[in-house]
Amino acid sequence: MAHVLIIGAGISGLSVAEFLREHHQVTVLEAGPEPGGKVRSEHVDGFTFDRAANGWLDNEPAMQRLLERLNLGQQLIQGPVGDPRYVVHQGQMVALPSKPQGLVGSPLLSIGAKLRLIWELFAPGFDGEESIGQFMRRRIGPQPTERLVQPFVTGIYAGDVDHLSMQACFPVLKELESKHGSLWRAVRKQGRPIPGRLTSLRGGSGELGQALAARNTVLFNHRAIEISHNQGQWTVVSDQGTHHADALVLAGPGHAMAQLQGLDPTLAGTMGAIPYAPVAVVCQGLPKDGWAPPKGFGVLVPKAEKLGILGTLFSSSIFPSRAPADGIILRTLVGGALFPRQAALESDALLEIVRRDNAKLLGPLPKPRVTRVYKHARAIPQYTLGHTGRVAAVREASQAHPGLFVTGNHLDGVAVKSCASAGEKLAGAVIDYLQGQHLCDSPFASRTPLTD
Repeated sequence: MAHVLIIGAGISGLSVAEFLREHHQVTVLEAGPEPGGKVRSEHVDGFTFDRAANGWLDNEPAMQRLLERLNLGQQLIQGPVGDPRYVVHQGQMVALPSKPQGLVGSPLLSIGAKLRLIWELFAPGFDGEESIGQFMRRRIGPQPTERLVQPFVTGIYAGDVDHLSMQACFPVLKELESKHGSLWRAVRKQGRPIPGRLTSLRGGSGELGQALAARNTVLFNHRAIEISHNQGQWTVVSDQGTHHADALVLAGPGHAMAQLQGLDPTLAGTMGAIPYAPVAVVCQGLPKDGWAPPKGFGVLVPKAEKLGILGTLFSSSIFPSRAPADGIILRTLVGGALFPRQAALESDALLEIVRRDNAKLLGPLPKPRVTRVYKHARAIPQYTLGHTGRVAAVREASQAHPGLFVTGNHLDGVAVKSCASAGEKLAGAVIDYLQGQHLCDSPFASRTPLTD
């Protein structure tokens, strides 16, 4: 068996390891003490708080295959179907229509903006790269972009529609426009896509990383410092020793991988240039005390509303098992690319902003039993204009070094399910490479990486 080294025990790296484990010897080097990257959970006084992603949509086959391999079927929980999602409009929470035609009677748009939506059928096309904001304003007008699209994008990327690339973030919509000349026309011809259902694990989304790490060889507190390639073999020097392999996968955050000594300068420069949005996640475990949030998933805040939060999820309404029977979880996001400085505020200041703005939207709140603030200085990669070119440059540069592979949510999708999909695809590429190299009889084939 050939040996593969993977740097990074986030969901991307661990997914590669899991899909490789039956074919080759695999070792994962992780700089920190726990698996999962930012996808981790904490249990406090009966409440389960997710530090970052709180789940994934169930419409990715690779994610389903990963869960089947882990035998986690009995641990899966799913959010409700059809419950409303809210957006703030003129200081009030307004339910988003479940279907496009519901916008006709919605107060979210003016009469002029509603009429402008009809003109989308005749909006001109554009072949070059656009920001999400440019694409949406061209197709559906400025008001729906600011009031509907921007908060939706905030919920996924914590990003700014005027900086994120439409081609990189939502390539399917770009393709539909190119094929049908109109988004409305595409819906009429192809139908609305079937939405995925929000899914997670009973003990929090962090259980995914724990389950993956339990099945694979992960060396924690092994920070990779330097890499080199000589005579067909890769060597990684960590702060705990030296490790050798026949193939090397870089699966850590782009900015971290860019710091590796010996890395191709083009790779380092390109990955290091991918920006990240800072986000603070504020979780509150509240007593019910005769109070509960409205039925639904949560509320998102458009930039124009000038609140200090990006939005709040009603976590225990989505997944009731995350809170005790007499408790409620509110999970609020602060910062993002729109308000990066706020994400770095002291925890007390963040809590004050969150309590103030949630009270404006939800009314007076009971005093929380427990609170947690999780700060992520580099939370979510931003697929800004030019991102597809950067990804192509990473692919080209890595292919110039036989046995070197790169993956991660800074390249192919920020969602948990996207990490699983990219991990499965990359594992296949590693298997093909090693088979082509005929490395089964390599002197490293049966060698366990040494910690000197």
